[in-house]
Amino acid sequence: NSFCTLLAAAMKPPAGSSSGAPSPATAKADSAPHGNAGKKNNNKKKKNKGNKKEGEKGPAQPAPKGPVDFSAMSKEERYAAKKKERQRFKEMGQNHVTTSAKAPASKEAAQSRKGGRRRVLDSGDALIEQFKQRLSGGTFRMLNEQIYTTPSQFAAQLLRDRGTYDEYHTGYRRQVAMWPSNPVDVIIDAFKKDRRGRFIQNKSKHLDGHIPQGWVIADLGCGDAAIAKAMQPDNKVHSFDFCAANELVTPCDMASLPLEKESVDIAVFSLSLMSTNYLDYVYEAHRVLRPNKLLKIAEVRSRLPDPERFALLIESIGFKLDWWGIIDGYFCVFDFVRLEGEPNREPFSPDFDPCSLLTPCLYKRR
Repeated sequence: NSFCTLLAAAMKPPAGSSSGAPSPATAKADSAPHGNAGKKNNNKKKKNKGNKKEGEKGPAQPAPKGPVDFSAMSKEERYAAKKKERQRFKEMGQNHVTTSAKAPASKEAAQSRKGGRRRVLDSGDALIEQFKQRLSGGTFRMLNEQIYTTPSQFAAQLLRDRGTYDEYHTGYRRQVAMWPSNPVDVIIDAFKKDRRGRFIQNKSKHLDGHIPQGWVIADLGCGDAAIAKAMQPDNKVHSFDFCAANELVTPCDMASLPLEKESVDIAVFSLSLMSTNYLDYVYEAHRVLRPNKLLKIAEVRSRLPDPERFALLIESIGFKLDWWGIIDGYFCVFDFVRLEGEPNREPFSPDFDPCSLLTPCLYKRR
């Protein structure tokens, strides 16, 4: 209460002065700063001189060159910078937000990009062809498994249809194009470069020359009859397969050949020992071959877990192994000589199960 009384007395105008304007002394005293409060006011004034007024924009700062480093920013700064980036790309007419995007140099550039997209869309023929090849490859794998895992009677019925046969051999030709070599070509080289038709890789028994004219060849599972095209007219070639791909091919089941006994000098199985009863094919080859004549077999290496045991299986029928080898690390090739006499048809022991010595080609399910 005493403090309030003193304060009221101090604020009361002196006697003799009017209640209007203060005296000069009083005005000077009122305008002068009082202690610490005056110092604070002066500091505030000096500080406000350097500050810009609220809502006033300062001079435009140059945009930093190079990519924006968001990692060094606070959360609020990153939000503001990304908002600025979005606004910049919106002005450029872009529909996506990425710091590496660039504005189109011109309308011509934008039109060329649109034209490129149009060209991609117009390439539907290539896309359709790619899908056709994949479908054809799937058909080939399915047919191949059916032939490998069923008797020849079923395969003969399956491939008797010309359309199905063509589908199968179209897929087969694509497979051949990916191989390091074609075993049919290796066999043709043997006929043209060795006088006895042995594989030329058998250096110890190689005899330069062409097989004698007049020798008869039986191509069992011939496909397109490539051996007949290469060897005729110098040599007679009987070409057999489930379906006739051309006029050189005789359709039949290789387990029952339309040939006379001991009428052939060379019998060929090039990737054609496929059905579960493939040994019936070998028995037929023994029947039609002349004694001491040649049986040639070429198979994919992966089908033969033990090539030597497979050779013993063929020998037990009535052949003698002359030579075997691996071509390009991919194919096993065999030369057998047909022995005199009738073939052995006694049951084989479990150790010589035909389907375990020459396994089917099966494909992974996708």
